[in-house]
Amino acid sequence: MKRFFLTLDLEEWYHLEYLKDSRNKIGTEFTFVDKVLPILGTLSAMGIYATVFVVKEAVVRYSGVVNEIHKLGHEIACHGYNHELVYSLTEKEFIYLIADSKEYLESAISSPIYGYRAPCFSMTNSMLPVLSQLGFLYDASYIKFGEHALYNVMDAHEFTKEASLFYRLNNLYVVENPTLKYFDHYFPFSGGGYFRILPYDFYKYLLREYFKAEDNFVFYMHPFELIYHKLTGITETGFKNTLRFSIGRKGFSTKLLKVLGWAKNNGVTFLRLGDYVEQLKTGDGAELHK
Repeated sequence: MKRFFLTLDLEEWYHLEYLKDSRNKIGTEFTFVDKVLPILGTLSAMGIYATVFVVKEAVVRYSGVVNEIHKLGHEIACHGYNHELVYSLTEKEFIYLIADSKEYLESAISSPIYGYRAPCFSMTNSMLPVLSQLGFLYDASYIKFGEHALYNVMDAHEFTKEASLFYRLNNLYVVENPTLKYFDHYFPFSGGGYFRILPYDFYKYLLREYFKAEDNFVFYMHPFELIYHKLTGITETGFKNTLRFSIGRKGFSTKLLKVLGWAKNNGVTFLRLGDYVEQLKTGDGAELHK
């Protein structure tokens, strides 16, 4: 069985590291997180339910959005308090921010929160046990691509592989974000800016090749990619930042829906991360990696 895990990092444009210092230049009047419900409703109608990692700061001004997403059938998970990089925090700071965010989200949907993803894949091995202490069942921050200045590649030697992309450290499951390996290098392609710059046919080819070797695939995206809007003032942040923010956004949703439709037509099963982790816990996660 081939499985596709669609994930959304529910954050604002000003949580992007390269735009964090530009709030005053651009202003925060226009927001994206409150405009994702239509596309998430379309996905629900297709029988595709995502795991949505929520930044608390991004949704406090739209108190009903998280619950509306939850009612559409999507899984709500935690993406931090204000998109803080984990390796820049002390353990005490991490506990305070994540516990506060988890409590807020659980109150918003009246259900437990089990998943966490560190902003910019900044998770560290030392903080994984803390997630278990806070009641999380899984972390989705592991990636093998180390060339990005903000990413942190965790040491996987202590992880036990349970299935394609899914590992376990004691009682905590660790989810890998897929990469393609060429020679001795790993290349990310599972969403975000990488998806934006790749043509549809080439991306479909990469996905087809990937599924020849792996059973599970995790895709990630952001509201500013799903919602096309020319952000007023973005050009004042400089050419490089404008290009990084703008490239490939137009047509992102259309290309995404085409990829998802192709996957469904080829027998790929769509699952929420938390559902599959529960299957692994109970021994129902079929076709475990040998």
